[in-house]
Amino acid sequence: MSPLAGLFVVLLLVAANGFFVATEFALVSSRSTRIDQLAATGSRAARMVQRAKANPTRFISGTQLGVTVASLLLGWIGETTFAELIQPGLDGLLGLVGQSPAAPGEISTTAHAIASVLALFGITFFHITLGEQVPKILALQRAESIVLFAVQPVSVLAWIFRPFIGLLYLFTNVVLRGIGLEYRGEETAVHSPEELQLLVSQAARAGVMTGPEGELVQRALAFPDQTAGEVMVPRTEIIALPVESRVQDALRVAQRHRHTRFPVYEKTIDNVIGILSTKDLLSVAARRGPRPPFGDVSLRRLIRPPLVVPQGASVFEVLASMKAARQPMAVVLDEFGGTAGIVTLKDLVTRLLGDVGDEYTPAVQEVRTLADGTILADGLALVEDVNAQLGTHFDASEVDSLGGLVFSRLGRRPRVGDEVDLGSGYRARVERLDGLRVARVRLLPTRQATPPPSGDQRTSSSSTTDGAVPRRPHSAA
Repeated sequence: MSPLAGLFVVLLLVAANGFFVATEFALVSSRSTRIDQLAATGSRAARMVQRAKANPTRFISGTQLGVTVASLLLGWIGETTFAELIQPGLDGLLGLVGQSPAAPGEISTTAHAIASVLALFGITFFHITLGEQVPKILALQRAESIVLFAVQPVSVLAWIFRPFIGLLYLFTNVVLRGIGLEYRGEETAVHSPEELQLLVSQAARAGVMTGPEGELVQRALAFPDQTAGEVMVPRTEIIALPVESRVQDALRVAQRHRHTRFPVYEKTIDNVIGILSTKDLLSVAARRGPRPPFGDVSLRRLIRPPLVVPQGASVFEVLASMKAARQPMAVVLDEFGGTAGIVTLKDLVTRLLGDVGDEYTPAVQEVRTLADGTILADGLALVEDVNAQLGTHFDASEVDSLGGLVFSRLGRRPRVGDEVDLGSGYRARVERLDGLRVARVRLLPTRQATPPPSGDQRTSSSSTTDGAVPRRPHSAA
């Protein structure tokens, strides 16, 4: 074989090696969802890829066979080719130093030794770059395109050499079982919710997913982990009616607070006996005329049985109970049977979609970054939401709200102006109290903290990027 023909064969072997390497990497890194979409459109190649991904051992055995054969032939032919290419130059150089050149068509021992060393470096260099690195990078960036193009020829090769590949497949499984492993197919290679959140963040940074899309997916992934106790309107913020209230009083409360439903209790808020709908109130008022006497109408006749859920119930369980009872409000009970709060369908939607609001509900900014670098936060803001928005790691294991965290760190009755270290480079100062509840908190960056963006930047549900949803600091019935 002439040196030029040998060089051409070497290039073909490098290309073949790169082809099989790229095919193997493309199969492993290709997205199953994209392949399934193409298969649904009738793509034959996509269906072949589906079968290969479901049981990749045989397919990978075929690519490995191609890689191994190409590499062995490359080393065998490449050494001789390199030696023949450098023969004329080495003969001339050896003649200058006094050594007789080799006869035409032969390779001197010295030339062969030098050729072996050069072949080792040269072939290794081109094999790694053109036969390994470049194909792998291409496969990672164009996985679906490459595997769809290569699956048919590789499948044909695997069919031709199926006896030998079957032996490789059998021996591979024997070795895997010997070390306690067994390949079960791609169905076990699934992502956890945490991994999916990281994938969404990466897609958003890469520009594949827009900000609102990323927010919605992040909220949807975080939604199942939340409980009724985290999303509820707390007991201290409930607007409720005693059962002995007059209808006129109930109408005035409904007009003042603009809610559509109110819990009705007997003697104490821990004994909620029903839910009053303003539609029922207005219906009674409409039937009685412009100046109706309501003395004969009792709230007991207008209320509906309350839906009760435990404080630790997941939001999915709460939602399922609401759907089954056709009741958009539930009373949340603590472990002692007392009323911990209420949760409405709107509260659940807010956790998933952000603050939807209405024409009667003012927009609420739970966290505001002021120009001086301090952060003003509502005491009812969830600690996990504040962590998501500010990148902090405040401890939320014992409490849910930021005000509760400050209260627990103080260890006594809070007073306006009290300060406490929350960690993560922030101190908290009590700005306002509502009775004993910490209603407003100012977060003061310490020297170790990186000051947040200034300019009175307001953080709300429309501006969060980590799935954090502002929590409304008042009842939402």
